[in-house]
Amino acid sequence: MANNPRDAIRLILHGLGGELCCVDATPDWTARDVKSAVESAIAVKARQQRLLLGTRELRDADRLCELVLASTAYVTLIKRPPQQVEWLDLVDQDWLKLLEAPAAAWEDREVVLAVVERCGGALQHAAAHLRADRRIVLAAVRQAGLALRYAAPALAADREIALEAAAECGRALGFAAQELQRDRVFVLEVVKRNGRALEHAMPAFRADREVVIAAVSDAAPALANASADLRDDFEVVSAAVQQDHGAIIFASSTLRADFEQLKERQFPPKSEEDGIALFSERRGSGHLGMSALLGREAALMCEIGSLGLPVVPGFCFTAQNKEDYRPDITQGPLKEGLAKIETATELSFGSAEAPLLLSIHAGIEAGRSRRDLSVTNIGLNDAIVAKLSKRWQPRCVLDCYRRFIYTFSSIKGLDMRPFDAAVSCVIARLDSKCGLGREHAVSDIPKRDMQELVDEYRFLYEGQAGVAFPQDPTEQLLESLAAVLAGDAEEGRPSRAIIQATPLGNCDAESAVGVIISRQSVKTHLADMSGEWLPNAQYEDIRAGARVHQRLTVEESREWAARRGVSEEDRRWQYPSMEERMPGVFAKLMQYQSTIASRFPDVVEAHRMVYVVEQGRLWIVRPAPEETEPTAATLPMADVGDVPSLHRLSSGSAGYLPNGSPSGEGTEEFMEIDSGKGFWQLYEGYDAQWADPCKDPRAEAIRAEPLAIAPFNPRPRNVVAVEPRNAEEAEVLARPADVLPVVAAVALAYTGMAGSWLDM
Repeated sequence: MANNPRDAIRLILHGLGGELCCVDATPDWTARDVKSAVESAIAVKARQQRLLLGTRELRDADRLCELVLASTAYVTLIKRPPQQVEWLDLVDQDWLKLLEAPAAAWEDREVVLAVVERCGGALQHAAAHLRADRRIVLAAVRQAGLALRYAAPALAADREIALEAAAECGRALGFAAQELQRDRVFVLEVVKRNGRALEHAMPAFRADREVVIAAVSDAAPALANASADLRDDFEVVSAAVQQDHGAIIFASSTLRADFEQLKERQFPPKSEEDGIALFSERRGSGHLGMSALLGREAALMCEIGSLGLPVVPGFCFTAQNKEDYRPDITQGPLKEGLAKIETATELSFGSAEAPLLLSIHAGIEAGRSRRDLSVTNIGLNDAIVAKLSKRWQPRCVLDCYRRFIYTFSSIKGLDMRPFDAAVSCVIARLDSKCGLGREHAVSDIPKRDMQELVDEYRFLYEGQAGVAFPQDPTEQLLESLAAVLAGDAEEGRPSRAIIQATPLGNCDAESAVGVIISRQSVKTHLADMSGEWLPNAQYEDIRAGARVHQRLTVEESREWAARRGVSEEDRRWQYPSMEERMPGVFAKLMQYQSTIASRFPDVVEAHRMVYVVEQGRLWIVRPAPEETEPTAATLPMADVGDVPSLHRLSSGSAGYLPNGSPSGEGTEEFMEIDSGKGFWQLYEGYDAQWADPCKDPRAEAIRAEPLAIAPFNPRPRNVVAVEPRNAEEAEVLARPADVLPVVAAVALAYTGMAGSWLDM
């Protein structure tokens, strides 16, 4: 029988030389508590201690009431070697620093076990004999299922390990041994625990009725991966829809049309909790079929999280009317969503010890708005900043506070020109004091000047708002949420705001922010990656365009430098590509975006993603809104001269596109080609066909009601039939439609033409 929590337990500690001390504990103590008591008694640091109860080594989280049955227990204390203690300290601080340690660190079993318990993917760096260690691999896959790919072949065939991995992340099923992937009983057990693993099962199991029903009963979106016959099976679809109404979109067209019959089965109503689907690293409780409920961005991020990718934790808050703009934070959806983010990040909103900083922005449904509906670093105040600055990078803390005051002031509708002038004044002062003639940026502002900016920002806020800057984190959150929801309000649909943790890309030189774009190659039909990044920055720096945006790849960077007349030496020193500056992070980013692009080839937003690197750790943040397309600050007008063969279309030319959606199904809609920007949005967004308004009366509809077109689809589609005006155009248009390239948006933005198309 286990000890009663109220009873006392005497622990007698022995070392190699005999008895060391006695500790009086209670059954609710953990091993961590015991180590703290031992440190106080004999001055051996907790990190140096290994405690053995019999032959079992105590882990920090082990509870005495579960292990000690008597009122007295004998514990053996072994001191760790100093080098091992140093490595374990690095694990606590930031395990990535261990990559710079000697190879012996990755051969130390205790060190590797501590690392994989925090980041399962770190198993790839472990020595070969430790990748064959069952306890280490099991700990790794429980933390991150995809770590199974780095396990020794014998352990990839271990039923328990493979099951734990696939249960944590469905993609891990593809890394299990072949004999397990062919084992029907094993696959059935996997999909019962993680229905999304069906996507990575063999085709025979995706056509297996029992397996598919088990999968959709756990995760309704698994219906999308079932065979065509089963997606037309009433019982299978019913099982999915009973679990989640939105799964009907994955059914066959016959059953979708017969949805009224499905509703007669009296499926249970969705609960309030369904509107707070969390997206986070390796997890996502929603899918694209829930876009109407969660918003398109939150639904997409749920899908990406379910792929096992490092998604910043967050959720979508929906307000049906103005009364919902200031919800009760002590109960309901907002409280539940915050609790989920706190659990995922192991931080606490409003805490001075381990503060959770939040960002709020309008979802991509509000992408038509030119106003930046976002607030970052919510949760900082004078007291938290003062306390946090004493034990963590003070300049970064102050910069985060400055950014919070700035974005909060902006969302409240204040005049931001004085704020911008204050920054310019500080930068000008730094430039004037620099004897080398260096031009400074915000990222170069030192701690003292950053504190000055914070004070100035608060003064400006109070002067315009007429009240002191809010110091209560809860009030900050509610006011920010209300402002974003009000700005996103549009008649006929609910207002939505995405609430996420804030990854800090402005920590140091090992931190960054950027946008990655995937496009289908005209030559290879594979996804080409491009994009930009800024070291030591946050996302608003990308949108502001105040700093020169650096390129992701070496090739892009060199092409950019050649166009700008920047020497190779200056480019490598001042504007290096991420591929050169952060090769490890760059490789992961390419891998992650390739996974997203291949999984969602026809989802426009999935091909433009914002990412953040926080002290070497990569995070996928959100789809990038249209406004992040390169601007004059990143690609000068002179670049248009490098674009081959621009051809004009007459101002009256018009085009129509099927349904205004990537699927190309449904009715036709029209748009007049009245500006370069309108043209590239249409061209890059959808299948387009051009018509002469004099010959095609359908184009008249355009003049009556201009159509707003959604952002582009990076996958070029079959752009067809511009009416040729001469032999040259006729020759170009005779080529297969699928070789026509994606139009360079930036080039068209600077041409000023009524309409243009490119012969590449």
